[in-house]
Amino acid sequence: SATNLIYKYNDPYFNITGGDEVNHCASFSNCDFCVTDERCGFCEYVAEDGTKTGFCLPFDGSNDTAAFSGTGPCNFISPNPDYEWEDGSCVTPLTILPIIIMFIYLCFFSIGFAPIPWTLNAEFYPLWARSTCASIATAFNWIFNLLVSLTFLSLSQAVTKYGAFFIYAGFTVIALIVIWFYVPETMGLNIEEIEFLFMSEEERKKHTHKVEDPVDVKNHDVDGFVIYDKIDRSPSKRSNTVRDVDF
Repeated sequence: SATNLIYKYNDPYFNITGGDEVNHCASFSNCDFCVTDERCGFCEYVAEDGTKTGFCLPFDGSNDTAAFSGTGPCNFISPNPDYEWEDGSCVTPLTILPIIIMFIYLCFFSIGFAPIPWTLNAEFYPLWARSTCASIATAFNWIFNLLVSLTFLSLSQAVTKYGAFFIYAGFTVIALIVIWFYVPETMGLNIEEIEFLFMSEEERKKHTHKVEDPVDVKNHDVDGFVIYDKIDRSPSKRSNTVRDVDF
């Protein structure tokens, strides 16, 4: 690591204060863990060869004008100009890496799973309810986007940033299980056939009818029911295609 924490505070600056807060911040093993804790910050020193060293120190919450440590070379009383105070992030050459990874993720997500919810909304509903149901689903989606945005900072402070994303991952796993067991497969089915997937057996029987002397039968299996394409080749109805379900 480019950052090395100094745990033994053999420095005259630390004669000012001490105690539990200093010991708590000193327990962190790197700069990232240090600045993630809202009670601590990193007092950084960059050597001539580029090596970064420093102290993880308690944050001075009594000073409202600027950010300082409660003790050590980054404190308000006797600051050392050779040190810089960081309490929000760690300066590293790898800062650009999360941006690159996020860009790659969005590229693959946008051509993969991102359009699926809107595709399913366009397929599942009958024509008479499609616009209303799609509107409700869209509103539901954006309401939860708003909730995530409004609660992220509070949630990250309550359970840390890592904990917040673990919670999001838990909700994603629950959603995956629900989709796996309850979202039906619609591959190869037209709009009319998809409606049968959400009907009870009695409703399916009400919405089917038979024709006499059918020919050119094409089978589709819809959730245990076989739907046929039957073409009536009578002189007046040669091009009419009707549906029949075999129960």
